[in-house]
Parts: sequence; C-alpha cells; structure tokens
Amino acid sequence: MIAERAGYTVVLGAFLAGSLVAESELGSEVEKLIAPVRYLFGEIFFVGVGMLIDPHLLAMYWRALVVLTAVAIVGKVVSVSLASVAVGERPNTAVKSGFAMAQIGTFSILFALAAGEGTTGSLLYSLAVALKAITSVVCPLMVRASNPAADWVDRHLPMPVQNALSRYGAWLERVRTTPESDGIERGEAG
Repeated sequence: MIAERAGYTVVLGAFLAGSLVAESELGSEVEKLIAPVRYLFGEIFFVGVGMLIDPHLLAMYWRALVVLTAVAIVGKVVSVSLASVAVGERPNTAVKSGFAMAQIGTFSILFALAAGEGTTGSLLYSLAVALKAITSVVCPLMVRASNPAADWVDRHLPMPVQNALSRYGAWLERVRTTPESDGIERGEAG
C-alpha cells in the first residue's frame, strides 16, 4: 500500500514486502507456510503475463523486437564477459559466462509493467515479455555455443593480450591474498 501511495506499482510493494519478510526472524517459517501455494501462483503469474501480450503490436514492431533481442544478447555476452575478465577470470571462462548469461531476467517484465497503461505501456510490456521468451529459448543454444566460442577466443586472442591478462590475474590473486596473510602473520608474531 505504501508503494502504491508513493506512486509506484503494487508489484514493487509486494516485492519489497517479500524482501522484508525474508530478512525477518520469521522468514524461514513464513516460507514453509507459503511453499504449497508458491508454485501455483508462479504458474498463474506466467499465464497472466502471457495473456497480456498484444500479438498485433509485436507484429507491427517486429523489427524493434529483433533489434532489442540482438542488443540484449550481444550486450549481456559482452558485459558479462568483460566483467568476468575484470574480476580475474581467464578469457575462455569469461566468454562461457557471458554466453550462459545471455538470457534477460524476469524483472524486465516487472519494469515493463511499471511503464503504465496505454499504447506505450502495452508496447513496452509486449516487447519485454517477447524479449524474455526469445532469450529464454535462445539461452540453451548460447550455452551450447559457449565452448566453441571460448575455444575460438583462446586461439585468436593475441599473445600480448593473453600475457597482460595473465599478469593481471596474478596481480589480482596477490591483492586478494596479501592483506589477509600479512594481518595473520603480524598477529601471530605479536
């Protein structure tokens, strides 16, 4: 109710309420109580989501859907791969991670719901649900393609880049372990 009165959606309020209950001392107890109906409501949610798609809008804006799908998949693969390299993963592991995370999340549907009513809201909602469905179907194919893509990256990554990434990974490992071991050694010596 607070979220709705503040101008947000009831969905956001329900999400925040669930988060608060999960963090409370009774979170595990409440989870046990609602377990029998959780799956039922999950199925009802997705049936309801599917019923709200406007196929005519998708047919009219199929080009936008194709572009959004390409941007979402390429964007997720590139951003997850780069983030994985940034935290010290080897390039082939980073590429596999990027391919595995190509699917967009269910929260995109909730964000589209928050867009509101009317033609724009209906269009955003239909595009978000279609994008979620397409990336859900494409994701297993992307996972299957991740090994050949990672092997290709390993074979074609220039040696200077491989060396730089190897040094970076070693440096990150030293940074992760040095402060802890220095503190333990000093504590034992003192």
